[in-house]
Amino acid sequence: MSASGSAGEAGRRLYVHANTVRYRIRRVEELTVRLLGDPQAVLDLGAAVQALPVLSGSAAPPPVGSAAVYGT
Repeated sequence: MSASGSAGEAGRRLYVHANTVRYRIRRVEELTVRLLGDPQAVLDLGAAVQALPVLSGSAAPPPVGSAAVYGT
């Protein structure tokens, strides 16, 4: 799903406010120390998310918002 860099469009598709999208992007950048404007960083993070179920031994990725996603 692509919103072409629009927080407003991403928010509409995710049923959240555009500011929520911006906040979550900032938090991901803070927690991963990677800038999501960098295509290589996006590729690396995408690969990590795809590898998570394999490395954790589960068949499916953890639900969005679960503590497992945030490592707590």
